[in-house]
Amino acid sequence: MFKSTLIITVLLICATQAHAASLLTLVEDISSDDYDLRQQARLELRQNLADANPVELHSMEMELLAVLENGTHQPSMVWIVRMLELFGSSQSVPLLEELLDDADKEIRDCARRALISIPAIEAIRALERKLLAAGSMDKVLYLNALA
Repeated sequence: MFKSTLIITVLLICATQAHAASLLTLVEDISSDDYDLRQQARLELRQNLADANPVELHSMEMELLAVLENGTHQPSMVWIVRMLELFGSSQSVPLLEELLDDADKEIRDCARRALISIPAIEAIRALERKLLAAGSMDKVLYLNALA
C-alpha cells in the first residue's frame, strides 16, 4: 500500500513538473513575433487548463500566478489574466486586485473582468475596495462589475 502510494505521488510530482516546464514555454511563446506560434501557444495553454483535473489546475494556476508576480511580456500577461478569468479561483484574487492598479489599461481591464468571473467573496470584496478608491472616471466600471 505504501509503495503504491509513493509511486502515485512521484508520478504526480513528475507530471506537475512537466506541466510547469511546458507551461513556461507556452507563456514565452505567447509573446513571440511569429503569429502562428503565438496563436498555437494561446490555444494550447487554454486547452491544457480546460483538460486539467482539479489538482493539476490548482498547480497550473499557481504557476501562472508566479509568472505574473515575476513579470513577463505584456501579451503573455494579458493572456494569463484572461485564462484566470476562465479558470482562476480565489487564490488568484490578491494578485488580480494588485493588477487593477497596473500601468497598462488592458491589463487593468482584464484583471477587473477576471475578478468579475471568479465565484468567490474575496473577488467581490476586491472590486468593492477598488470602487471606493476609484476616481470618478473608473467608478462606472466597478459599479457595473458589481451589478
